[in-house]
Parts: sequence; structure tokens; C-alpha cells
Amino acid sequence: LALGGQITVLTGLFYWIAQLLGATAASYLLKVVTGGLAVPIHSVAAGVGAAEGVVMEIIITFALVYTVYATAADPKGSLGTIAPIAIG
Repeated sequence: LALGGQITVLTGLFYWIAQLLGATAASYLLKVVTGGLAVPIHSVAAGVGAAEGVVMEIIITFALVYTVYATAADPKGSLGTIAPIAIG
């Protein structure tokens, strides 16, 4: 949204910080709720290197963000109330 001019860069930075704090709080809450049990982790498949995994994550994240922007945030292409269907 900040890159598209919908919000200021400063507001985008605050959103980014809020997302990081929310993820940290959710991780802590998961640890408390599960009593510290070992939580399964996600990793790349056997034979896939870390660099390949990062590149794939960047590509997939771009596709998701582009879909959200094109369907919900862009005033020219906004689908309105049915945007979550296209995003999901």
C-alpha cells in the first residue's frame, strides 16, 4: 500500500512494526497455551537449499500481495465486497 501511494511510507512502517509485534505476541501465546510443547516447524523439502527456499518465498509472497492489491486496494480494479473470494 505504501508503494502504491495508498498510505504514507511512515504509516507503512508502523503497519510493518505492528505485524512483527503481533506475530511475536502470537508466538508467545502459542508457547503459553501449549505448555511449552514442541511445536512442529516448517522447512523446505529435502534437496531444496535455503537460498532456493527464500527465492520461492519471495515469489509466492509477491503473488499474494499483488492479488490483494489488484482486487481490494486498487481503486480502478477494486472488487468491493467480493475481493476476499479472489484473495482466498
